[in-house]
Amino acid sequence: MKTEVLDMLSPNQMTTNKVRLSYVHLSEPHSNNGGDPKYSTTILMPKS
Repeated sequence: MKTEVLDMLSPNQMTTNKVRLSYVHLSEPHSNNGGDPKYSTTILMPKS
């Protein structure tokens, strides 16, 4: 069984091997409920 490694670089940085992106709006900004358009995504990481 392969173990995923998560290295803490600093309180604001980390490195991980595998992630998935959800609700990806990176190529053009997206607006929710008429607000200002923003670039965004949700990063999904495995628990272990």
